[in-house]
Amino acid sequence: MQLVLLIETDIRASKEFERYLAGNRFRFVNTTSSKKGLEYAKSAPPDLLVIGFHPEERDAVDTLIYLKRDPITKYIPVLALIRESNQPFIDYLQRVGISGFLNKPVKQNELVQKINDLLHVSEKIRANIVKETHHHVTISLNNEQRTVITFRSGIKNYVLPEIRNVLSHDFIKSIINKHICIDIRTLPEMNQEELQILEKILKLFGDKKISLITGTHLGNIMKNGDLPDYINLFLSMDDYELFLENPELDE
Repeated sequence: MQLVLLIETDIRASKEFERYLAGNRFRFVNTTSSKKGLEYAKSAPPDLLVIGFHPEERDAVDTLIYLKRDPITKYIPVLALIRESNQPFIDYLQRVGISGFLNKPVKQNELVQKINDLLHVSEKIRANIVKETHHHVTISLNNEQRTVITFRSGIKNYVLPEIRNVLSHDFIKSIINKHICIDIRTLPEMNQEELQILEKILKLFGDKKISLITGTHLGNIMKNGDLPDYINLFLSMDDYELFLENPELDE
């Protein structure tokens, strides 16, 4: 089921939109804090962002700019909700990266229709990203002490065929003394079979402590997974960074 994240600092409008969007064929999460909305989007990338903008407030604009620069969230369509028709402001938001806009007050039927239209766009974008992706497992050596392994597409159909070549015995041996992080935030929903494949992949590292950036998959992993205690689970990369700053970290 697709996920819609609403960031609207106007509490009254937020409650109204929550009522409008209840009971539709998509999951819906809302927050009145731009900071929390940014944290949500980074930890569990949604299929669509709906952001309320106010020309006199900067937080929502800064959030949009950050999301469009982050490789995890930059392709997510953004629907802007704007209190008044301000063409220069709309032009600016379009340059930054919104996919569409509605003027407030927003009618329920036009909001739901616009969201469904952009969710369809989002689905096509995700499909094209998978189609055009040449490497579904990528390695980032952030520094001499850390290795980040990112799974970019479905585990069964895309990651598994590559993993044997990428995570070779020699490669694992070369990074075994570093902090190892596996980022699965951009994966589609994992079924039980894919979760079992993930568990087998983690076993390639033996009893090495691995950090797993789960995003929206955290609940599924905790409920249905069978990971050893030394696998550390984090919602977002920021949580992982805070963990590394802990001087008592026992590697």
